[in-house]
Amino acid sequence: MSPLRNIAIIGPTPTLGSYILNSLLRTPNFNITIITRSTSLSTFPPHPSQTIIKIPDTYPEPELIAALTNQDALVINLPVSLTATTQLKIIDCAVKAGVKRIIPSDFAGCVPLEKTQELDFMTRDNVTVVKYLKDKEREGMTWSAIKCGLYIDYQLAVPWFCFDLKAQKVQFWDEGEAKFSTSTRERIGDAVAAVLTHPQETENKIVYVNSFTTSQKQLLGVLEKATGSKWEVETVNSVDEVSAGKEMLSKGNMMGIGAIVKSICFTEGWGADFEAEDVEVMNEVLGLEKENLEDVVRKIVESF
Repeated sequence: MSPLRNIAIIGPTPTLGSYILNSLLRTPNFNITIITRSTSLSTFPPHPSQTIIKIPDTYPEPELIAALTNQDALVINLPVSLTATTQLKIIDCAVKAGVKRIIPSDFAGCVPLEKTQELDFMTRDNVTVVKYLKDKEREGMTWSAIKCGLYIDYQLAVPWFCFDLKAQKVQFWDEGEAKFSTSTRERIGDAVAAVLTHPQETENKIVYVNSFTTSQKQLLGVLEKATGSKWEVETVNSVDEVSAGKEMLSKGNMMGIGAIVKSICFTEGWGADFEAEDVEVMNEVLGLEKENLEDVVRKIVESF
């Protein structure tokens, strides 16, 4: 495959998009086009390799195809609130525009085991998108789905993650010993750029990368060292929490998805620990070094 030079990113979301964009802009020989909604309030600092295109919020096909024409690759970075249907529409337009490589919006995903798909609608959506991309291969398009686990630097900054930095409290799921793969957002941005500079090695496959693998218990020990404090620990039963989450979802309360996601991350056998599954972790292939857990946590604590 010829080098990918003209890279479009659609979104990009505030939580992760700026990190992806910064990594793309740092990559030599990339020309970056940002495709954003006309009502978006996001701003982007000027850069000589960057062009900004605004299109209507509904992503109309003619405008989207026009924006994607002459682009070699497309990175999709949409909010979780947008369904797989939106991604499929964007993929169709990208194929019609002649885009060579598509990276879908699936950066925090786990290994999509059958039981995980049954439990989590977001995993099912991601699988639907990948299946659709596979079907589009016959039209000359290639794809790479990048899975990096939880965004460790973002999740530690919000109490939802079970770690409350401000109150110095943690909620263990079961014994807190289940391992999970996780990445900093800077590493995820670097992974996107690395995939696009290694098109042959990453063609038509799910690309797994991470900063490190840890557990709630190990993470607590590092946090206590970084903060110099003994944290308060609460323990919950994962089976009970998932049952409660399912009941909430059955009644239309989307807050129940929190229990589902935590169960996948913090209990064994749900695909959150890449090294425990039969998948290739491609850090070495892409030239992405693992990060040091203590260094990452110390920086998070210092910036909190």
